[in-house]
Amino acid sequence: MRQAVDNHLESSWNDSIKNSKSR
Repeated sequence: MRQAVDNHLESSWNDSIKNSKSR
């Protein structure tokens, strides 16, 4: 359960980082 939350947060972070770099 905890791992799923961490994975979700990591995915969100990765998306945010990618979006920032894309700009």
